[in-house]
Amino acid sequence: MLQVSTNFAHIIVYNTCKKGAWYMKAVKIKMKPGYECAENIMQIDSICVEDDEGERHFYKRLEVYEMLKTNEIFVDIPPYSKLVQAISPRNEKYVKSGESSIQYDDLLKLPRA
Repeated sequence: MLQVSTNFAHIIVYNTCKKGAWYMKAVKIKMKPGYECAENIMQIDSICVEDDEGERHFYKRLEVYEMLKTNEIFVDIPPYSKLVQAISPRNEKYVKSGESSIQYDDLLKLPRA
């Protein structure tokens, strides 16, 4: 269960364990070359994921898609949306936050590498 604590106007999201899978958070994105300023999640090349020990690694979009089969990953900005697997009309696998659309997604609000 995701635990959120508010203290002195700071929001802290705690990583907890659920059925052997750790909650992780997406903290940064890297866009495809030539699309650095794009506002379309289909142009995300890789996502920086922070694990339960605070280590950060960039994973390709398809790798994150596969990680979601056994892990829960949340976007590290309010409202801390959960990443979900999705498939585009062109049968491309990608990830998005919650029930967002392809054009607007909390992932796009993350800092860019």
